[in-house]
Amino acid sequence: MKKLFTIFFLILSFNIYSQYNDVKMYFNDSTSIEGIGYIRKDKVYFKLDEKEKFSEWGMESIYRVDFFGFENEVKTFNYVYSDNYRKFCLMELVIEGEVVLYKLQRDIIVYDKREINGMPTGGSHIDKTEPEYYVKHKKDKTATDILFGFKKRIARFFSDCPDIIEMVNDKTFTKDDIDLIVKYYNDNCATKS
Repeated sequence: MKKLFTIFFLILSFNIYSQYNDVKMYFNDSTSIEGIGYIRKDKVYFKLDEKEKFSEWGMESIYRVDFFGFENEVKTFNYVYSDNYRKFCLMELVIEGEVVLYKLQRDIIVYDKREINGMPTGGSHIDKTEPEYYVKHKKDKTATDILFGFKKRIARFFSDCPDIIEMVNDKTFTKDDIDLIVKYYNDNCATKS
């Protein structure tokens, strides 16, 4: 049993620490620093180089972090207050404009407790949940979960853009098109509001 626990711990450690990237953290005092890091449970774990230990950072110190190395893309994460969780969560910035679109992807570690011939197989894997999408006008303090009660929330949130409401009602836009809806608003309706 001790041997199984040690193997499990090594696998879990490998999963956690092998998933870090080059990052740039932006502090609340307008300074920034570059190093290596990863995100776990709304915290950023950061170190300047391979030799150091990771330190934990949260919204009391930082407001944004950029991750480099995702197929030549930069992924930006911001602390955003959400209507669902009623707290600040670290969300990926998808679209910036008059209306900002954020994505929240939660990972769940699933522990396998199956047995074969009375011997535990052990192991774990990470399942990705369906992403949650949040929108907010630049001036808003709270981001709205736009997919929960989709048509009603679209009608309320984009009330100053009847074209979007009409395109959702006639199914030109669906839940899967939230990025297109936000782009449409920013390109066609933002200047009208």
